[in-house]
Amino acid sequence: MKKIHYRNSLLPILIMVILVFTNCNKKLDEKLYDSVTANGFYKNADQVTAAYLQPYAYIQTHIYQVHFQVTEFATDEACVPALYGYIDQQGQWIRLHKHSWTNKDFWILLEWQDLFQAIGYCNNFIDNIQTVDISNMGLSISKEQMIAEIKMVRALHYYWALSEFGNVPIVEHVGKVGDPGPANSTPQVVFAFIEKEIKDNIQYLSEKGDDGSYGHFTKGAAYALLAKLYLNAQSFTGQEHWQDCISACDNIKGYSLDTHWNDP
Repeated sequence: MKKIHYRNSLLPILIMVILVFTNCNKKLDEKLYDSVTANGFYKNADQVTAAYLQPYAYIQTHIYQVHFQVTEFATDEACVPALYGYIDQQGQWIRLHKHSWTNKDFWILLEWQDLFQAIGYCNNFIDNIQTVDISNMGLSISKEQMIAEIKMVRALHYYWALSEFGNVPIVEHVGKVGDPGPANSTPQVVFAFIEKEIKDNIQYLSEKGDDGSYGHFTKGAAYALLAKLYLNAQSFTGQEHWQDCISACDNIKGYSLDTHWNDP
């Protein structure tokens, strides 16, 4: 018969009891790291850069998560055939193809949420950077250029929101918890807001080919966004902006078409 060694089995329990009684009278002053406020951030170049890049970084998440599906699957450019066991998401893919989606469809709700989450990231940086002195941080970009770029990222998302939803709220600052959200603005008001944002900030952007311009929202990108806004002005506002569109396109410099369509 196998003997049971009670002495060995009781040893772990004895150790636990000793630890409990030797530590129960000590007060633990815990420092929490579950939140970071603006007052404790923006203290050095790395922190400022991280906040400045957040709106840029979220573009990839947004496009991959839902924006491509919503804008392309509703056209003849792309589709998701529900074949060979592929999940049809309760018919949502088909409704996108047939233009019969509703505000209850998950993709539509997610697109709205992603658009305004991106706009919120832009507002957060723009609000917080205003009073920060970055002159001694050794950054290779000025505060004016950073703000202008993030305002262009915000304008891009407002262009998408205008194109997809029409009536949307214009939010330029981070609100407080519990504050009622702003009412929807008409497409005409949103159009004017985007147009003014681009025109007011384009002067602070870099040119294509400037040192450090790669990956930044350049003047060329801003003029391209302005051209798209004017190109669709009639459907947005009922007024044509053809000549404005041509003028914006004429300001896109440093680019050329490839010789063959499949060269890119």
